[in-house]
Amino acid sequence: MYKYFVAYIANTGLITKKGIIPNDESVELQAGLGEATLEITEEKYKTVDSSQEYVANGEFLPREISPITQTGPLSFSNIPYQVPAKAFVTIEGTKYEITEDHLDLEITFPGTYIVLFESFPYKERRFVVEIT
Repeated sequence: MYKYFVAYIANTGLITKKGIIPNDESVELQAGLGEATLEITEEKYKTVDSSQEYVANGEFLPREISPITQTGPLSFSNIPYQVPAKAFVTIEGTKYEITEDHLDLEITFPGTYIVLFESFPYKERRFVVEIT
């Protein structure tokens, strides 16, 4: 017989891995630094998806769509930056921390840019910005 588990970052609930161990092993010993573990059923093990859910108070909760809105060609608002994990924006492969609920970008070169927002536990949001 086996035990099924997930490991997650203790202060945010971000699922970092799932695994199977023999019944005589401890689920708690599977946690890395700063992680906690949760024993789950085989059925749940088959459906765990860290892009769609996280762990809070020993339960799986859905990751909601971020409330970020694009308010202008280079302006964004409603950024949830005070969440358990920090909020970030990635532009052209460079990641920046967000410390306010709004962001005005300054892009001077023409082109199409992908702007990716991360503010866990919300799902990532992508916006396409066209600069002419």
